[in-house]
Amino acid sequence: MIYGEYLLKTRLIDIYPIEGFFKVYHYEKQYALEKKFYHIDKLKKIIWELFFRVTGK
Repeated sequence: MIYGEYLLKTRLIDIYPIEGFFKVYHYEKQYALEKKFYHIDKLKKIIWELFFRVTGK
């Protein structure tokens, strides 16, 4: 099997690492700080719309 680290090193296939879709905040300060920069409320609305579209609820 070919693993991500090997592909990153050899560049057989271009891989661009990204962050996960969900993030856990352990402290309210973390959330407040990132809320200013990442438009979390807007993202929340988009994620919920996608969820309802996929599940049909």
